[in-house]
Amino acid sequence: MPSINIEMPTSEINKYLSAMDDTVRNKVVKYTVSNLARRATSAVKTSITTAYNISKKNVPIKQLLASDGINQLISGSNRDVNSAVFNPVQTATGVDIQIERGETKTINHAFLTTVGSGHDGAFQRKGAARLPIIEVHTVNIGKLLKTDWLKGIVNATITQYAQDDFIKKYNSFNK
Repeated sequence: MPSINIEMPTSEINKYLSAMDDTVRNKVVKYTVSNLARRATSAVKTSITTAYNISKKNVPIKQLLASDGINQLISGSNRDVNSAVFNPVQTATGVDIQIERGETKTINHAFLTTVGSGHDGAFQRKGAARLPIIEVHTVNIGKLLKTDWLKGIVNATITQYAQDDFIKKYNSFNK
């Protein structure tokens, strides 16, 4: 699964880190990184739904705890989003589908159907024969997570909130 790693940027908060004992430091850092990952996941979903004709509930990304127990990952499915999510419309020549906002794409010789497994969407025949059929490809969230566009959004979110989130949690321990 493609993912973006969320780590604690320590350059701005070194003076606080050195003044803490290990137990408190680990709790504060873990909270801050978890909060940053939550904010970054939300920012990524918002950015994707702004650019693509998809709702947040249909964006298959999630926040995961990294193997070190402190850092977080934003992970996305490496499969194309089901074409039915993009509200395809059957036309006389094929299927009209709006994957990117404001940009309708006509897929000639495509059709809308539900296959035996209950999966519905836009499909095309692979050749002249009735079968096999293949689903029309849409957007792959896993590939999007590898783009500089979304990595930049994550980094901007971390830069914007890291120090404030850390200091807020640090102060809650030092009351």
